[in-house]
Amino acid sequence: MLRKAISILLVLLFLPTSAPSLPVEKEKEIGRKLFKELRERLSFVDDPVISSYVEGVGAKVVKASGDRRFEYRFYVIEEGQPNAFTIPGGYVFVNSGLLQMVESEDELAGVLAHEVAHSVLRHISKLFERAQRVSIATLAILVAGALLAKGSKAKEAIGASAAAMAQSLMLKYSRENEMEADQLGAKLMERAGYHPWAFVSFLKKIYRWGRSVSPEVPSYLSTHPGVADRIAYLSAQFKIGEGPGASTALRRVKARLSVCERGPEVVLAELWRPSDEKDVDLLYTMGFALLKASRPQEAIAPLEDAHELAPSDPYIGRELGLAHYRCRHFRRAEGFLQEAFRAFPADQEVAFALGHLLTEGGRLEEALKVYKALAGRRPELPEVYRSMGELYMDQGRRDLAHEHFGIYFSKIGDRKAAIFHLKKALELSQGEDKERIQQRLRRLTGS
Repeated sequence: MLRKAISILLVLLFLPTSAPSLPVEKEKEIGRKLFKELRERLSFVDDPVISSYVEGVGAKVVKASGDRRFEYRFYVIEEGQPNAFTIPGGYVFVNSGLLQMVESEDELAGVLAHEVAHSVLRHISKLFERAQRVSIATLAILVAGALLAKGSKAKEAIGASAAAMAQSLMLKYSRENEMEADQLGAKLMERAGYHPWAFVSFLKKIYRWGRSVSPEVPSYLSTHPGVADRIAYLSAQFKIGEGPGASTALRRVKARLSVCERGPEVVLAELWRPSDEKDVDLLYTMGFALLKASRPQEAIAPLEDAHELAPSDPYIGRELGLAHYRCRHFRRAEGFLQEAFRAFPADQEVAFALGHLLTEGGRLEEALKVYKALAGRRPELPEVYRSMGELYMDQGRRDLAHEHFGIYFSKIGDRKAAIFHLKKALELSQGEDKERIQQRLRRLTGS
């Protein structure tokens, strides 16, 4: 069945006629469904700091594009083979191997600008318009098979011949598409305050890597064809300059990636504590690895040493606050967590720690403010609504408590429980609150 679907898709993709673009709403629908399937087939990096960093760079590029058709989302995939790719609806993915390869934020911005450009120019839309006769599940397998390294679960699942045909799907990104995305991507980089030549630098790096290091053609070269020609074309436009190097943020992100992918105990076994000279990057990595290994008490010493060397580094303060929090040193944790939440307002780990700390101290209104701020930044998180519901219940505000429990259950897919709580909230509410809850209930029940 899968091979038949692949064959149909390849016939559609290689039709000589020019494919029209999908309507925007249809593209959004395909993107949502495909993303849900990819969630089941790809391993996502579950680290709020890493995610926030990539999202922040991506947001600058999207703002420069002026594209408001989609709510662009950026994700990091656990995959050593360097790659970046986009699916309909503004979903952009970066493999962890690529994130480790870039040497500056400008290089990462170049990759993301190129991917956003594919979306803005409707290349993605035209590609997937031809694939509508193939099921979303099959498309997800093909996309995963084309984009992951040899030996990955997705490729093992579809087999060698199917994986080869899956590569053909992604190679339908024409060289012309790539050139167009390069040109627009360079403009987006400039508008966002980045140096376009940094993308040329990245392409040269991955091209050299593919020829000298990788035993097979790396995914990025397979899915983004004509790299050698593109390097020559872009080099004529942008001379390689002296880059800013890896920022503190990028160094922290790379350290976290290494710990997350290799495991904290492996990293800790390789680290050494300098006796006469203190290295702030090493101390940060050690402290983070100890936290990941559930050894918060041991993490405090290297993090305090790192904080002494770099007192304004929010990444160090974040981990120090979490280490003290997990040791229940709430007084010492609060200041660090407050600063970390200001620096990383979409960081759910920090927000939940700070919210719990404030709740334990009986400061319910302050805790509510934290959760409300997080919900504004991360409305997709079910747990924040449950926490708010519990706080409202503790305050005796039962109407708001049931409303937020209703939102929580709706987001986790328990429609029956969501309706129950929203109906309870409706019974207890009045005025504007009642009208708002009625609207929620109507959206959920369709009546």
